[in-house]
Amino acid sequence: MRVTKENAALKQDLKDTQAALATERERNPALVRMAAELSLELEQARAELESAQHVPRLPGARSPRLPPRRRR
Repeated sequence: MRVTKENAALKQDLKDTQAALATERERNPALVRMAAELSLELEQARAELESAQHVPRLPGARSPRLPPRRRR
């Protein structure tokens, strides 16, 4: 009797595990697509950042120099 109950419990555990595995297998393709898209976006962002760093900087504005003051 004990073995029969244990066998039934193990069969139920197996069914539950198989159902969980089926659910994860359904999610897997979506996660793979998402990871690929994010990888492409990251690559594009890095390329944009690198190209932005190659822009030459203009020198900052200087204040006009005033002639020295004359002493009286």
